[in-house]
Amino acid sequence: MGRSVEQGISLLGVLFVLLLVGFALTVLFRVGPLYLDDYTVRKSFEALGDGDTRNLSDQAIREKLYKNFVVNNVDSIDLKQVRIDRSPARILVSLYYERRVQFLGNLDVVAKFNNVYDSSRD
Repeated sequence: MGRSVEQGISLLGVLFVLLLVGFALTVLFRVGPLYLDDYTVRKSFEALGDGDTRNLSDQAIREKLYKNFVVNNVDSIDLKQVRIDRSPARILVSLYYERRVQFLGNLDVVAKFNNVYDSSRD
């Protein structure tokens, strides 16, 4: 009779896999909401193209963005950061912002986002 050889993952291997899964979940739950908020901001900027933005005042453009942010529960954006540049040919609405979240201990993750709406593309 020969010896049977058992193969499988060791306890150390299981712990390593659990560590990797835990790290991936931490990244997902800490950084994921930043990108979900930016997706909503991007969709709000795209929604500016649904109407005639050229006839809206700067305040009306900010109010339209604010309403979309409120409906989608985006409360981390300061509308004063929205820049509106007008020219005879187009309106350019832009928002550059950074978000910082605590990641692990004293490590933070900084994410930078830049969203632009250009009325000449409509």
